[in-house]
Amino acid sequence: MEYASSKSQRTLCAILALAMLLCAPVSAQSTAQATAQAVAASPATAAPVVAAVAIPVTAVAGEMWHTLARIGDGAVWSWGDNQHGQLGDGTTARRLSPARISGLSDIRAIAARASHSLELKSDGSVLAWGDNSFGQLGLGFGLGHGLDLDLDLDLGLGFGLGLVLGIGIGLGLAPGPAGAGDSPPRGWAPRQLSSINRIAIIGTGDFHSIAVRGDGLIWSWGRNGTCQVGDSATANRFMPSAIWLVDSGPP
Repeated sequence: MEYASSKSQRTLCAILALAMLLCAPVSAQSTAQATAQAVAASPATAAPVVAAVAIPVTAVAGEMWHTLARIGDGAVWSWGDNQHGQLGDGTTARRLSPARISGLSDIRAIAARASHSLELKSDGSVLAWGDNSFGQLGLGFGLGHGLDLDLDLDLGLGFGLGLVLGIGIGLGLAPGPAGAGDSPPRGWAPRQLSSINRIAIIGTGDFHSIAVRGDGLIWSWGRNGTCQVGDSATANRFMPSAIWLVDSGPP
């Protein structure tokens, strides 16, 4: 009886697959035919195939090396290169497929560029993670790693010359990975920017970041060599700098 039941199931599956073949467009018939043959030839003990359920995505952001996706419940997924921790999973291991970022919820907007990421929560707070070589995370000088004064020479070789104030005074090179002594530090996991709130819009440049408060005030920080921060200077900004747009009339 068990064998007959299994044979009936295989027969039913084959009939359904054949129906798909007859109703499918010409371009899909070869796939449907292969499915019908596979079902008919499968052993009685073959396990049923369970298809993965796609999660609806409501927003995406990505530039150059990594991608972020926001889903309906406010959670965020990431994938791609992770050399600077821009995926937000606390590591620098790249991901070949999307994975949910642990601990993130109630996210309203996402932004990603080069090697850092920003997220805006529904309460108006901003989270940042990834590379912080030019202060693009807005975390300040050496947050969580002692007090650092960075003299970034941007030699194009991945090195930064840092003057470190801590136990004693030392002068040295501060390359690469995060950890004690980074100047300024990188953030491999999301951190909240404590200096800004009530944010309505976020955006990112290659090495700088922007946030707009609900009343229209602009906050900008990060690399500023070509005045992209907009504070009438060319020094890098490691903390958000307030900028107002003032209408001086027609040019």
